[in-house]
Amino acid sequence: MNSAGSSQNLKVDFCHAPPWWQTLVCFPDDADKPLVGREGQYFFDFGRGAASTRRYEIVIAPDVKEGTQWLGQDLHSGRVPVVRTRLVSEGVEVALEAFQCVVSQEQADYQLPLTRVGGEKRVAGFDPLPIPRVVMDWVEPGMPCDQAFCSVALGHDGDTLHYQLRVMPHEAREVVLGFCECADCVSGARFIDISVEGADPRRGLDVAAEAGAATPFLVVLKAKDGNGDGIIDIRLTVSANSPERDVFLNAIWVFEGDMPSAEEIIRGGANDVASAFSNCGVEPLPPRQHGILMRLTNTLLVRQTRTPVFAIHGLASSQPVEVRGERIAIGHQTRLSAIGGFGSLENTGPASFLATYGPVTLEPGESKEVFFTIERNGFPLSGPLTSDQGGEERNKAIAYWESASLPYGKIEIPDAGIQSLVDSSIRNIFQARDIRGGLPAFHVGPTYYRQLWIIDGAFLLETATLLGRAEEARAGINYMLSFQREDGSFQLRGRHWKEAGIVLWAVTRHARLTQDKDFLREYWSKLSHAVDFIRQLRGQESAGDPSCLEYRLLPWGVIDGGITNNEPDKQKPEYSNVYWSLIGLRAMIASARWLGEDRQAAEWQKEYDDFLGTFRRAASRDLRHDADGNAYLPIVMADALKEVPQRAQWTFCHAIYPGELFTEKDDALVLGNLAMLRATKVEGLVYGTGWIPDGLWTYFASFYAHALLCKDCPMEAIEVLYGFANHAAPNLTWREEQEPVGKGTAEVGDMPHNWASAEFIRLVVHLIALDLGNELHLCRGLPKSWLIPGKAIRLNALPTPFGDLDFALEVDAPGAIARLHVSMPVTTSCEKIILHTEGWSSSPGQRVILLQQHMEIEIPL
Repeated sequence: MNSAGSSQNLKVDFCHAPPWWQTLVCFPDDADKPLVGREGQYFFDFGRGAASTRRYEIVIAPDVKEGTQWLGQDLHSGRVPVVRTRLVSEGVEVALEAFQCVVSQEQADYQLPLTRVGGEKRVAGFDPLPIPRVVMDWVEPGMPCDQAFCSVALGHDGDTLHYQLRVMPHEAREVVLGFCECADCVSGARFIDISVEGADPRRGLDVAAEAGAATPFLVVLKAKDGNGDGIIDIRLTVSANSPERDVFLNAIWVFEGDMPSAEEIIRGGANDVASAFSNCGVEPLPPRQHGILMRLTNTLLVRQTRTPVFAIHGLASSQPVEVRGERIAIGHQTRLSAIGGFGSLENTGPASFLATYGPVTLEPGESKEVFFTIERNGFPLSGPLTSDQGGEERNKAIAYWESASLPYGKIEIPDAGIQSLVDSSIRNIFQARDIRGGLPAFHVGPTYYRQLWIIDGAFLLETATLLGRAEEARAGINYMLSFQREDGSFQLRGRHWKEAGIVLWAVTRHARLTQDKDFLREYWSKLSHAVDFIRQLRGQESAGDPSCLEYRLLPWGVIDGGITNNEPDKQKPEYSNVYWSLIGLRAMIASARWLGEDRQAAEWQKEYDDFLGTFRRAASRDLRHDADGNAYLPIVMADALKEVPQRAQWTFCHAIYPGELFTEKDDALVLGNLAMLRATKVEGLVYGTGWIPDGLWTYFASFYAHALLCKDCPMEAIEVLYGFANHAAPNLTWREEQEPVGKGTAEVGDMPHNWASAEFIRLVVHLIALDLGNELHLCRGLPKSWLIPGKAIRLNALPTPFGDLDFALEVDAPGAIARLHVSMPVTTSCEKIILHTEGWSSSPGQRVILLQQHMEIEIPL
């Protein structure tokens, strides 16, 4: 296949940046995750605010009273999230630097447990997995009771509330779950399923029917650590027949020995005697301090005066905003401070205030700085800081981030723009991560997606492994496997059959990258059970009916990624779950052979061959043609939903890589689908494939580019990498989806979106070193622009399925010769190492490198 001939912008200049962005500024693994917006404003406490404040409870926005025009924003560097915003006010330049202060290394590393015991005493009793959404003003109970009954943890739209109680192995406890249904919920509206380890499950709990609305209610369960792992799992989900799809929980008490009466627990008198207590609607957060250094520069030849102001938005009316000395108290846990204090505080509307700082007079050419601090969550109060002290705090923050223990050294790229995005992607992944049950949990983002999604998480965990953080990735795998159901499936989202295949690929991929057969054997029975689920699913429901389109494939399942098909009139059979089920099954066959489980491999191979053959026959039946005449396969069988051809084709790209379902070079199905996708491209990316009908799913770029790499379109893959890069914002991060420049401001998803971060890292790595089957391909998609005289491209101890790879391609000072250094253990599983020199060498072609541990090759440029 020939690559696209159109020339793209092969430099990083953010020419397709989204219209609005936000930057995560917290420490790695921090429980408090504030962000700084495009205009330099701080956002705190996501999920508690209104749509007008982007769902943040507190927004603190610096400006000057005389008004400003926004000029731009960037970061100190990809590794340092000191956010620099540039404004101008009629001849006065306004520069803002926003950052999280580092009072000490101990404070930076401090993690507050997420459980309160005995009022203000805090211990590590149990953790929510993942962090739920919190609703502070859920209900006003109709009787005197503990404050915990007013707020809730909310599992939204079918999400699970999952808590882990840490105990000694095999210990038993009395677990009490506290509920208070919202005021407008009636009997029969919400049914909750409760599963507590060691206790009989409680199905279909209807709190409104049991107790009435706005009335506290307790469920008491005798729990026990049955498997001896030192953890009692507590899970709550909505029942399958529940009209309301949100599950909630107000509080958890845990008791040893005699338990207080229900009346005493509800009244709040049992909190101090409980061995653990959690107000689930409150997330205790660590004490933190943030700084905003404002520099005003007069560029005119006349004296000027400017008045710094802070707009404060979003707080509920029950939380005070008031002046207290040199500080403004914003609710119960946030303070805004400055030397000399604030001259006035004006109520400008519902939940809106304007704090005015004393005017600053500037002589011609003069610059002055003012330092403002934001203290959070009980941060020890001291006097406000001077501008010189503020500069010192900024420098300390820069030093902290430049020496942070993050895995930056694996990937070295001479293109500074690409390297900055790689570094920022690494930092954002670890900033969005949380500590759960004492273990790291990789989360997609800090707001809407602050949890582990099976598909996003699989690629995040692969990326963590590639970056040399295998043990931390393994913790995420253990967490992922904890969601397996009795039938072998993984359905964090209902009828997401593909999750079983995704888990199979994620676990086996990790085992191959770490060369750890013992790890794989440890979970082999769980993985085999997931294979059984896929095999059985092929004969269930309509998939067992020879008259149905999906016969011997899968029953209709949720597609995601651009198509909602779970409404009754849209429940059509589709290929997205088929693709990933095939991928998972193929991964398990290869792994069985790797482990020497030849009988299982042979048995599964028969299933796979029949499954793939059935898919091929159905695909031939369902082929359609786009407006340009390209033959393509719609995601929905028989094109039953009449979607545009490119919609939700993400799983097709995954079927090419990492799935490797289509290994023939000239596969007509693959060629046609890729041609169809290519024909839609806008701003260098596939258009209209995601949730925004007229939008761009930014990191779909990586799915598509990986497919291009596998199908000998390296130049187009390089162009797509730069298209991907240039849809990042100047803060070096991506929104999940956005519209093309000038076409609107619609947006979807989190920011930073760390599946995008992971995909950018994966794509950069695989352009240089791509494993395909039992072959390792080097420089298959190497941009010629990366070959800079005196510079080197490096992958340092990069995990591959064949062992750790050390790769260096160094260009001599004249730029005439590139010297390739390769070091990798010789393994029998690697049949070939293939060096590609097309597109960047004066002697283009492919050559097979002899399998030896250390190799050095000179290549003319």
